[in-house]
Amino acid sequence: MRSLAGYPVDRKEDLVLFCPSIFSAKTGTEGYKRQEHFSMASFLGLDFDGGDVGADDFVRVFGSQDSTIGRHSFIICNSFSRSPKEPNRFRVMMFFKSPAKTVAEYHACFDYIERRLTKAGFSSGTSGLDRNSRSPSQSYYIPATNRDFPEHAFFECHWTKTREIALFALDPQLLNATKFAEPIYVSSKPPSEFVMSERAQNMKAELGSLSEGRHHKQYLFALELRKLGATDMEVRQQLRECLGSEFRMLKKIEETIRSLNMARPSMAIGPNSAGMDVGAR
Repeated sequence: MRSLAGYPVDRKEDLVLFCPSIFSAKTGTEGYKRQEHFSMASFLGLDFDGGDVGADDFVRVFGSQDSTIGRHSFIICNSFSRSPKEPNRFRVMMFFKSPAKTVAEYHACFDYIERRLTKAGFSSGTSGLDRNSRSPSQSYYIPATNRDFPEHAFFECHWTKTREIALFALDPQLLNATKFAEPIYVSSKPPSEFVMSERAQNMKAELGSLSEGRHHKQYLFALELRKLGATDMEVRQQLRECLGSEFRMLKKIEETIRSLNMARPSMAIGPNSAGMDVGAR
């Protein structure tokens, strides 16, 4: 894809079309690339046709480095028609953790993207997101450089290494199961619903000064934050400030969050439970 994106062409019609889905139709069935013959899809294609959302806006909403919840794995590139007068024409390919195996799962992924954009201030009526992209049978032209506007061609990968896709790609099954829930809103700043105690600040400083042997102290610091009423996101943010955002550290932080949530019910989970048994597992 990257090499194709740099190839200059004169006409869009000279480009090859691709589709994110695989279809399976019985012999003799009328048509082939139709929703009733949908078998699976490994990514979600999105077309933006000159609305309010620019490529930088999309990266800010879905490629944020400030949240392990908000970022996703995707490729973003120019559409052939991107030009000085139409800078907000671009295409996105959002990767899936596992293939979408039903049309409903594919729709759920598109709807999630649309809800997130709405939460970020870009309504479906003005965002420029082509709703034809909601169909798993929609085809797209391969990336290329318009010979008339080479300076408006771009191709970027965000969180597309194998291990990053496993962590940040869209989960079609989960999104379909939770499609009626309130969409996730990710802010670049964590909520401020708890106050760091002096004890927690000292634990944070000690943890940040260590280069090894941090596992148990990491858990105790997270547990102290939970006692103060910190949410998962707040605990995650505090740990990242101590440990950094390398993939290895992010993985350990998520393990700590899971350990907190798997702790027995008698453990402290809020600001009114300071007197409860808070021994580590």
